[in-house]
Amino acid sequence: MITETKQVRLHTMKRKPNLLSGDYQDKMNRKELLLNIISSVEAAIIFVSTIFIEEIISGKYGIAASLVYMVFAAVLYGMSLISVNKKTWLLKWGLSIPFSFIVISYFHITNYSVRALNWVFPDYGTPSAGGKFADMILLLIFSAMCLICGLISLFIKLKDHDGLKRLIFIITSFFAALIICVVLILERQFPTYEYIVSHI
Repeated sequence: MITETKQVRLHTMKRKPNLLSGDYQDKMNRKELLLNIISSVEAAIIFVSTIFIEEIISGKYGIAASLVYMVFAAVLYGMSLISVNKKTWLLKWGLSIPFSFIVISYFHITNYSVRALNWVFPDYGTPSAGGKFADMILLLIFSAMCLICGLISLFIKLKDHDGLKRLIFIITSFFAALIICVVLILERQFPTYEYIVSHI
């Protein structure tokens, strides 16, 4: 009788992994996919918003401060792409591209760049050719930073480090949310585009 009971217990223990490999595994896969999509959105927000925020920082505090912020943002960008394998990394990076266009559309619709410039320098008007060239140089520098951080993240594997993976996700989510708040709060402080155009 005791032997039969032990056999039943062993049979039950062996079957547990099979029970977990169905619905539970599907839920875990959906959760991982959702987290990867969120990370892609965060990467898009960090990259695109930095292009516009650095203009404000450089105008108010100088190029050096702008470069420091770009390094910080590039590290965040790389962290948001850290994945369990290269396939997931490519998924995150690939999804971040269309999300970036969505984020850019917000800045374009709100005329964020021109309004920010006239907030930093009242009644400045539209950007000059020299200003646009300087912004282009900074954009290239920031893109190079993100490329380097992104490539570094490609070789960082978190397959067996769930705690570290969760910590990185919390950090990137926190700063992405903070960036959104800063962008929206600043936008409320800017002069309207109509006011800028009327004073050119």
